[in-house]
Amino acid sequence: HLIEQHKKKVMVVSCDVYRPAAIDQLETLAGQVGVAFHGERTHKDPVKVAAEGLRRAKVEMVDVAIVDTAGRLQNQQGLMDELAKVKRVIARRDPSAPG
Repeated sequence: HLIEQHKKKVMVVSCDVYRPAAIDQLETLAGQVGVAFHGERTHKDPVKVAAEGLRRAKVEMVDVAIVDTAGRLQNQQGLMDELAKVKRVIARRDPSAPG
C-alpha cells in the first residue's frame, strides 16, 4: 500500500503453491489495497509461477513486483534449493532486483 501511495504500479506474485489458502489470502489483501495480483492454483512449481508473474508484470509495466514464496526452513535443503531457483529467475529477469 505504501509503495502504491508513491504513485508506483505494484503487483504481488504469490508463489506459495503448497497452501491454496495462502494464495487466496494474498489475493484478498492485494484487492483490499488496490494492487495487481498474480497467483497460480494449477501450477505446482513456484519457480514457474514466479517467472510467469514477472513476465506479466513487465507486460503490464509494473514498477514494483513483490514475490511472496512459501516459508522456508533452513534445515530443509530441498526447500532452500527451490528458493535459490526463484532468486535466479528473478535475477535473470531483472539484474537490479534485490536478492
